[in-house]
Amino acid sequence: MTEHRVPSLVFFALLVGWIGVVIVLSFTWGVQPAMYTFAASLGVLALARLVLPAGMVPQVRSRWFDVVTLLGLALILSYFANWGDTLAVV
Repeated sequence: MTEHRVPSLVFFALLVGWIGVVIVLSFTWGVQPAMYTFAASLGVLALARLVLPAGMVPQVRSRWFDVVTLLGLALILSYFANWGDTLAVV
């Protein structure tokens, strides 16, 4: 592990704040738009991980593993967002 592995606390505060915005969005506007917003956020985070230098964005594994994982999760969330507002069948 290097000293560039963990970014500043400001970045984590921004991430937690953005997750809070997505949660509030899901209660106010709906689950589907919130899931699309979160999926877009993961896509932006993947692109940031791809182009920014080490230490700017949190890293888990190698750069390519992180990018592929984040983009895969974004695509899966975008796909499942279609059923986000589906009524519960009891």
